[in-house]
Amino acid sequence: MKLKLISLLPLSVLLVACSINQATGCVLPPTGFSKSDLIGTWIAGWSNSGRPEDTLIFREDGMYKQIIHLEYTTKPPFDYESDWQTWQIEYSKDGQPYLHLKGMHLCAYGGGERVSCEQVGGGDDETTGYWFDFCQKAWVRMPGEGVLIVQGRPRVSTEKSESKDVSLFLLRKGDDVWAYDKLKKTSVPSTPTTSSPN
Repeated sequence: MKLKLISLLPLSVLLVACSINQATGCVLPPTGFSKSDLIGTWIAGWSNSGRPEDTLIFREDGMYKQIIHLEYTTKPPFDYESDWQTWQIEYSKDGQPYLHLKGMHLCAYGGGERVSCEQVGGGDDETTGYWFDFCQKAWVRMPGEGVLIVQGRPRVSTEKSESKDVSLFLLRKGDDVWAYDKLKKTSVPSTPTTSSPN
């Protein structure tokens, strides 16, 4: 019994740290973080087939591609792949990086229930087009784009962090969190395979 409690302790510390982080402010990326740390493939959410629901691929030239695959939360299933679109980083006055993605679709957040997959960006409706920036504690609009907050990961003081230790958090509509993590070079998102009967 004692062994099981100890093995769950790091997970509970991480969960508490994440909730405290977003309740009281945001974690800056580690020292040495740069735009180049974003280059690569980032994923959020997993469908029952084992595929990510939302994939972002960033290139060094300031272009990105988005691939969405929603199969169980939308009827019929929804698949989308964007053209290459622009992205850029802006910094808040306290140094928090904000990633602006022109033309981003946000319907994977909430499984297509909160935001229409036809809508580009956060919407421009005066009533429903507001998203909560939990770092600045303000409701903002993001018409025609998605805005992700680049955050460092909470860690125990004895751990060494690297500039790559960040996650990308979408501004929120409610209490739920939508975050992207970078795929390691050796990791590849699994795709469903079908086997033929013998």
